Amino acid sequence: MAARTKSAESIKDKLSSLPANSTDHRIYKVPEHFRKVKRECYTPFVVSIGPICYEEFLKSSQELKLRHLECFMELARIYNDPAYNLGKLQGFVERWECKARSFYADKISLGRDDFLEMLMVDAAFIICYIVLRTVKTSLPINPMKNMMAWEERVQQDLFLADNQLPFLFVHELYHAALGRLADENPFKELVRMFIGQTNIPGRAAATSTEGRLKVRDGSDVKDLVDFLRICCLPLNRSHYKNLINKYERPWCLRPPSAKELKDAGVNFLATHPKDLLDIKYTGEVLQIPELSIQDNTEAILRSLIFSEQCHHYEDSCFIDYVFSSMH
Repeated sequence: MAARTKSAESIKDKLSSLPANSTDHRIYKVPEHFRKVKRECYTPFVVSIGPICYEEFLKSSQELKLRHLECFMELARIYNDPAYNLGKLQGFVERWECKARSFYADKISLGRDDFLEMLMVDAAFIICYIVLRTVKTSLPINPMKNMMAWEERVQQDLFLADNQLPFLFVHELYHAALGRLADENPFKELVRMFIGQTNIPGRAAATSTEGRLKVRDGSDVKDLVDFLRICCLPLNRSHYKNLINKYERPWCLRPPSAKELKDAGVNFLATHPKDLLDIKYTGEVLQIPELSIQDNTEAILRSLIFSEQCHHYEDSCFIDYVFSSMH
């Protein structure tokens, strides 16, 4: 009986140490069996963002992020409060600490000081980096002025699944700190414009009128990867849903592959719409947008697919698109 009691107490202690089973998780760590297939697609090259990649800390990126923090502070003084300082920034971040931790599905091992510093530096980097590429400001310097060779790698890093901060936190910090600039340039609109200037999948959709509408109406954005997905979703998805319904596919099963569709009598036509996922099925013809392959395409698609597996598996447009196109 004593041994049984000891075992029960041990299990009780382990159960009590489990993290809270929150339904508010927004960011998940990519599992190792995904990473080992192609590790470079999940690993930042230039800038590490957030607590998941903190242990893989890129020492070379810290100076770059601190330079952007300096610019962020200057923007806050110009457009909001001339007396804005690190103490005010820290006060804002401290109020978000518990909520920010709860957004991560995996337990964050960082102590309070390291976690707060990471939130301050990384959020300031994201905001300043995007602002400097979308808004004409009075800042005399750009921290990446002589680093154009790294631009595409930084853009890829910002949209890697393991390299994320909660979108809501970054959004609220931007609007709280940058005053007039934020009033005139909503953060969602800046991110949309920024994506349109990159060469990542979805850039054409982000620059379209439809992209502006989707961003405006999008809610509960998890992170930048989820934001990119919203930009790519077609406004009218009836053709896609009709195709899925035709083959009576339960949500838990894979979509029909290109070979299976061809064997069933479906013809294929490459199209050039702005929405990458604007797939249409009419008269036994499946119209699929062409995908321009860049150096960062695979890494971004893998992050989008992982995001859908975590949050949108019953509405998995990218999973279906990639599986159907590649098989």
